[in-house]
Amino acid sequence: MKRPLKVEDWVCLAVLLALLALVGLYQGADPFFCATAAGTVLLAFAAVIRPELRREFLLLGFLLPISLIATTVANNEVVHLSRHTLDAQLLKLDGGFSPGVYHWVQQHRYCRLGLDVVYYGLPFYSAFVVYVSSRRLDFARAWILASVLAPLFFLAFPAAGPAHLGDPTARRNCIPSLHMTWALLGPLHIVPRWRWLAIAFAALTAAATLGTGEHYLIDLIISVPYTWGTCWLVSRTRLLQLRTEPERGTGLVHSQP
Repeated sequence: MKRPLKVEDWVCLAVLLALLALVGLYQGADPFFCATAAGTVLLAFAAVIRPELRREFLLLGFLLPISLIATTVANNEVVHLSRHTLDAQLLKLDGGFSPGVYHWVQQHRYCRLGLDVVYYGLPFYSAFVVYVSSRRLDFARAWILASVLAPLFFLAFPAAGPAHLGDPTARRNCIPSLHMTWALLGPLHIVPRWRWLAIAFAALTAAATLGTGEHYLIDLIISVPYTWGTCWLVSRTRLLQLRTEPERGTGLVHSQP
């Protein structure tokens, strides 16, 4: 027997329909905005059809756009605080590889369009990971922690990327590549039957970050230990939380001193 819709179910559906209308009516919307809205819609829909996990899906559905907006604001502040970039040094270290990939992709239309879909579709992919994963909260914690810490690295190592050379207003968000970090979190948290898809998406994201000219190869390399460190911090935090929680279900009563 199907569970009847309650008030909160109708609220979720209203949010879903409102976001769909917003995406459909908004002229010239940024692709990243559209993917974020679509990811939020997916999680709102999940909250309706999986009531036992409704609170988690609603919380993460709201955190997805909020975290991306906060990251954008922080990146804009980095631009104001950093007068010079390290692009010249990174270009020398890169040996022309990343600009070469970028210019090659720009000359091949269908390749560029495909990589654009991967690059800008990351928020929706992340919402999908949340939907299918049993470790969705750990995934969300790692996503948010990586987003919070990244602007500190952007400020310490400001760089704009091959596509934005000479643009003083371009964001300095290269080291580490948050796109690559977010994509790598997928295979680490998704259920085994979907892991092949997560690995393929991470590989395509690596190609997309270079093909769009947003990153150098070194950015992707640095994102690997950055992702590992983020996951390590999340696991240590959870371990500390478990150690400090009072015993439950033991039948023991702790008297007050």
